[in-house]
Amino acid sequence: MEHAERAPPAAMRGILHRYCGYRRDGTGRARRLEVAQDKVTLILGFGPPLRVGGPTCPAADEHSFVAALHDSYAVTEDYGTLHGIQVDVSPLGAHMLLGVAMHELSAQLVVSLEDVLGREGRELVERLEELDAWETRFALLDAFVERRLERSRRPSPDVVWAM
Repeated sequence: MEHAERAPPAAMRGILHRYCGYRRDGTGRARRLEVAQDKVTLILGFGPPLRVGGPTCPAADEHSFVAALHDSYAVTEDYGTLHGIQVDVSPLGAHMLLGVAMHELSAQLVVSLEDVLGREGRELVERLEELDAWETRFALLDAFVERRLERSRRPSPDVVWAM
């Protein structure tokens, strides 16, 4: 089991909560209950897909995906190997980073990263997977997030206040 965690740079706090790199080589299937939370989760997967399902959504196998805000739990299953990075993002940060309204993402339990970011999302995951050190991967994520935020539309002060 490998685990690396890092807080975002100071300039991105309030947008990003944390990066969490992980690698687990197991001997069989593992199931986890994921409780509802107040963050949007990006999974950038390097290994086999993760199966994600919930009480109102059928299970789907995804490598890299966005899990938006929901008011219920999800169940995740892996098949022995789990490798990737989890990025926890504030709802306002997710809107700015992904360029999508949160209600559009919340209609499904998870949405493929490529469906949200297109080729840019696929290329990000490929570049991250090629690197071998967590800190180097996190630095690449910092640069990616910074570029996306520079191009993003800022939320109105009223929305920021309401959140």
